[in-house]
Amino acid sequence: MRSKSATSYSSYSDLTSSSIGRSESLTPRLLFAVASVAVGSSFQLGFHIGCINAPSKVISKWINESHVHNFGREPSALVNDALWSVTVSLFAVGGILGALISGWLADSVGRKKTLLALNGVVGVATAAMVTAKYVRFYPLLMLGRLLIGIHAGVVAAVVPLYIVELSPRSRRGALASVHQLMITVAILVSQVFGLPQLFGSESRWPFIFVVPMIPALFQLVTLPFCPESPKFKVLVEKKDDAAEKDLRLLRGEDDVLGEIDAILAEASAEKVGVCALFQGFYRWPTLLAATLMAAQQLSGINAVVFYSTRIFEETLGEANAIYATLAVGGVNVVLTTVSIFLIDRFGRRPPLLFGFAGMALSSFGMLGSSLATTYGQAHWCIYLGVGSIVVFVICFAIGPGSIPFFYVTELFGTKQRASASAVVALTNWVFAFVVGVGFLPLQNLFHGYVFFIFAYICTFGFVLGFVYLPETKNRSLKDVEQDMERRKPC
Repeated sequence: MRSKSATSYSSYSDLTSSSIGRSESLTPRLLFAVASVAVGSSFQLGFHIGCINAPSKVISKWINESHVHNFGREPSALVNDALWSVTVSLFAVGGILGALISGWLADSVGRKKTLLALNGVVGVATAAMVTAKYVRFYPLLMLGRLLIGIHAGVVAAVVPLYIVELSPRSRRGALASVHQLMITVAILVSQVFGLPQLFGSESRWPFIFVVPMIPALFQLVTLPFCPESPKFKVLVEKKDDAAEKDLRLLRGEDDVLGEIDAILAEASAEKVGVCALFQGFYRWPTLLAATLMAAQQLSGINAVVFYSTRIFEETLGEANAIYATLAVGGVNVVLTTVSIFLIDRFGRRPPLLFGFAGMALSSFGMLGSSLATTYGQAHWCIYLGVGSIVVFVICFAIGPGSIPFFYVTELFGTKQRASASAVVALTNWVFAFVVGVGFLPLQNLFHGYVFFIFAYICTFGFVLGFVYLPETKNRSLKDVEQDMERRKPC
């Protein structure tokens, strides 16, 4: 027998699938709103993921000099490495904090107002990081990293949620993938700005943190003209007429009453907090979504990027390795763009399964290359490593890179969606922190065998998708729910 919440969860999904007769076209108002949050929020997230990597040597050197200035003695190599690790990892710590409050903000303040307000956090964080160099006080840089991490943690949960709730069902996967696409674009742009010829020098590195203020200003100008989530307006603000007006503009047609009725029917569903997601009916979809996100983070994508720099230096030399890394970033952007069309054409499961399978195989390729190189075997094994890196990035971009971020929104109704998105975002940041802190010790302990761990996790991701994850493309919540129940092991 199902709980009351499960019954409510199904009841409005029946109405959603049967009574909504709306346009599936990409209207100018819809595209404008997606562009505003993708450029204004997702880009900032991606840029701050990558911007500190390229100029890492000059920033680490400055932290050492700042320590001498403030404390009168030079830190040991161990302390300097620890200070740098803290500076980098505070971004993920902030992400965890942001994820924890994202659900409350989205449901209390609103999706749109939350994203607008976050630009104030960006301004304070940018001021702290830029000022740090000129006052010679590195804790300001750390504070800025923490604040921008909080911004990123909220963005990672709220942007996919906002886009999904604006989009017609058949377009949700493609439009939600724009979030991940803009993250990959921003990472690539940050690597370009981090070149020594631009902001990767000892005198100019603070200005790399100013670049994201441009999309922040863009969002401050554009987002006020975008609609709030119609579901938030109906269920929280009780503004049915305003939501109906926005839906007409978003769908490009006048007949949106079916969608409004479906949202109103959803009002009878029980609102679920984070703790309740781990109880009763909601435990299984929450576990699925969180495990999928954990598999994505633990798949080794960040470690592969780190490994790629070293192997490119061995094959191409240090000067050319920078541009080879940029080329890999470009491949990631192109394939993430392709994935937008694949996800809504073939569904969620095929790209996800293909991606994890290819990542597992290429991890074994990197394992073989790393071990052969370590033991002085054939030189061609280095090229096996290069090929494996490219294949890994391609497969990651096709499915596992973007799908986990919005897949959770297709497993839950609106009243559970913000809390579920917060849980998945929290999972993302916790495991990003674990990988960031744990990769180097693991590599030092296991050397090339560390890629066996990643191959195992990618294989686990494939099995998870093949056995347990339901297809959500163009399906009602009731259909998805029934599929989840059928696949549930016990």
